Amino acid sequence: MILDDSELEAVTGGAQNDPIVTLGGVSYFSHIIGKNDTLSRLAYRYNTNVDVLKRLNNITDPDLIQVGRNILIPIAR
Repeated sequence: MILDDSELEAVTGGAQNDPIVTLGGVSYFSHIIGKNDTLSRLAYRYNTNVDVLKRLNNITDPDLIQVGRNILIPIAR
């Protein structure tokens, strides 16, 4: 399932620049880690939590995420 802009706004509270990926019927934002990104900031921004981001992206140490890495972030409903 791919969400259109109106559904995306309803889900997130506003349009995002990150593309949407659907895997196994679940939709995710595909986010490229930027210089000032942390998992806790991303978790807050996308209404999820650090443990979910760690498990989903096979991250063992949240303090060592690499700039430029592509991660999946579940779309909160």
